[in-house]
Amino acid sequence: PVAKVRSTAEAVLLHPQSRNAHGPHVILSTMYHPQGRTAFLASDETWRWRFRWLETWREPFWRGLIRYLALNRLRRSDYRFDLSTDLSSYAIGERIGITARVRDEGFEPLLADSYQLTWVAPDGRRSTLQLPREEPGVFGGSLLATEIGPYRFWLEDPADASATPRSPRIVSVSSPSLETDDAVLDELLLQRIAARSGGRYERLENVADLLASFDDPKRERPLDEPEREEIWAGFGPLSLLTLLAAAEWILRKRRNLV
Repeated sequence: PVAKVRSTAEAVLLHPQSRNAHGPHVILSTMYHPQGRTAFLASDETWRWRFRWLETWREPFWRGLIRYLALNRLRRSDYRFDLSTDLSSYAIGERIGITARVRDEGFEPLLADSYQLTWVAPDGRRSTLQLPREEPGVFGGSLLATEIGPYRFWLEDPADASATPRSPRIVSVSSPSLETDDAVLDELLLQRIAARSGGRYERLENVADLLASFDDPKRERPLDEPEREEIWAGFGPLSLLTLLAAAEWILRKRRNLV
């Protein structure tokens, strides 16, 4: 196993148990080098995944990994510039994390102290933001999302002002939804609501006790009409009807009327 993941790499899969002084052993990691994204897999035994499950897991894994590495290269209009955000959608009030990877004309990491980011707010207002250098060729910063709608970001080449925007990105900002963002049951809040409204809070497993606690008095309603009883449903009428039907059938058989 490798000793540790590089500072410019991103660990995707870590071993759940095996570790060293630097932390868990890296199983899968990715990084930019030098014009695109590369991947490192610390195992050559993915063929074992075919046992019992055939291609259920192995083929989608390799297909997804190759697509992830290839699409990043195909989507880049200029290999010297790459702009990314930590998320594709945000809630209003959150900070948009921005990372720009820029190389000079010799495809070496740019050593400038900062790099300018151009962005357009949902209302059409255009502004710039200086991203400080985090490491050679990598510049990062953040922007507060104050409006609902799409935010557009791109980089520009200082050596070619007439060039098209480099590595454009669009992120969406929407209203926060506490109900979907935090779906954990807040029992304390429900208990306070029940207490203030004069109600009672019970968990679902205690619903039987809750129903038993209801005091539902017996209700009686007098009947104005006399109780009716269907005569035909009694034993006598039913026997008479059966006897008549049998007599008719016997008579028809004897007289050859069938």
